[in-house]
Order: sequence, then structure tokens, then C-alpha cells
Amino acid sequence: MPTEAEIQAQAETTKVTFTPEQQAKINDLIREAQGRAASELRASNAELATKQATLQAELDSAKETLKAAKTSTEKNDARADIEAIKAEAREAVAKAEQERVRLANDLKAAKQREDASRENLEKFKKGQELTKAAGKLPFFDVDMVINNTANNVKWDEASGKYIVVGDHGQARMNAAYEPMGLDEYYQEYAAKNAFLVRGEVKPGTSATANTRFDVSNDGRVPLDQLFGPKSNSVLSNQLALTNKAEWLRLRGVAQDTGLIPKPRKG
Repeated sequence: MPTEAEIQAQAETTKVTFTPEQQAKINDLIREAQGRAASELRASNAELATKQATLQAELDSAKETLKAAKTSTEKNDARADIEAIKAEAREAVAKAEQERVRLANDLKAAKQREDASRENLEKFKKGQELTKAAGKLPFFDVDMVINNTANNVKWDEASGKYIVVGDHGQARMNAAYEPMGLDEYYQEYAAKNAFLVRGEVKPGTSATANTRFDVSNDGRVPLDQLFGPKSNSVLSNQLALTNKAEWLRLRGVAQDTGLIPKPRKG
């Protein structure tokens, strides 16, 4: 049977190393500790009730003895017995209160550890989902992206999945007025934060970053699909509408590489 200290040490470890299986084991240990503390508290209360009943019976008997006493010695002895019984009762109540406080604290601490353990597991699962979605895009630092976006992703009990939310906690909708998925969210995030996304060098040119992500699909969009004779006007317009600065930057790259002509001066 693990001690409270061992459970505490294991609970602390969950913050960085626990898998869901290990986490479930810790939850079992914590719930076992909770059950043990609650059981001990009930036993302590029952023991105190029994002790009080016994002392009350002894006190009643001592009072009857005092009433029946005839000599001073008998009366003094009876009074001494009564005071001794009262002192024992006070001591029993004080010890029971100390035990009650200790067990109540143990119960509270076990509950706090269970809550922390559950929160840690939820963070673990959420981190996996965010990493899976963000990892589909070539961000320079996926962990940094997740840290920057985690507050905009919440677990939705009604749908049983993670949803994207706005600054005020409301669910975000996509262009089709449907709840935005994680893949869509990170595609949008990549388009709006192009400096966080790895670019590609187009063979035979001096371009250093001619690829970015379209906000409506999860594939790469080559520069020649945004500008030039083979371009897709829908993709180009989407990028211009969602991230004008990036569209202008890529247009400049297209001009520098000869994909489209530079504007004439004058």
C-alpha cells in the first residue's frame, strides 16, 4: 500500500512524464487514498461517539454515587471521579478533533491531487491533438505555435471534440458557417503568420521563400499557382483577401524571379 508521501511524489511526477496509462494508475492511487481517509474519518467519528457514550454512563453513575454519599470522604471521592471523567471526555473530544482535522486535510489534499492529475491528463491529450494538427504544416517551431494558440482551442462536451474559439470564448465558424476545425485553424494561422513557416527555394531562381499555405486546403501552394500564366485566380484572390501583406510580398517575389513582369516606371 503506497504512503501519502509516495502518492504525492508520483503525482508531482505526472506534470512532465506521465502517459495516460500511468496517469490512470495515479488516479487510482489517489482515489484509494481518498477512500482510506474517508473511511478513517468515519471510524474516528464512530469511536468518539462510543467513547462519549461510555463516559456519559460513567458520569451519570458518578453523580448517583455523589447523591448517595454520606460521609465527606465518599462525597470527595465521588466529586474527584466526576472531575476525572469530565477531563477524560474533554481529552477524547480534543484528540478526536485533531484526528478529524488531519483526516479532512488528507482528504482535501487527495482531492486536489486528483484534480491536478486530471488537469494534467487533459493538457496531455490536448497537446497531442494540437501537435497532430499543427505538425501538418512546416512551422519553424511547432511548440511555440501551440503555446501561442492553445488558449483558442477548447474541449467541447456537446460535440465531444476540440473546437476553435474566439477571444470571448465563442466558437469560431469557417467560411461555410460551420465550426472551424483544427486543421483549418492552423492553415489560417500559417497564412497570417508567414514568418513562422518554412519556405522553399524554387530551383533555378534566386527566390528564398516562395511558398506559403492557402487558408482553405492543407497542401502547399507553389508560387506559380498564385501568379503567372499557370496561376489559380481563386487561390490568389483568397490569399489577397485573407492576408494582403503576404500576397503583396509574394507578388514581389514573383516579379523578382521573372514569373510576372515588373511594373513599368513612369
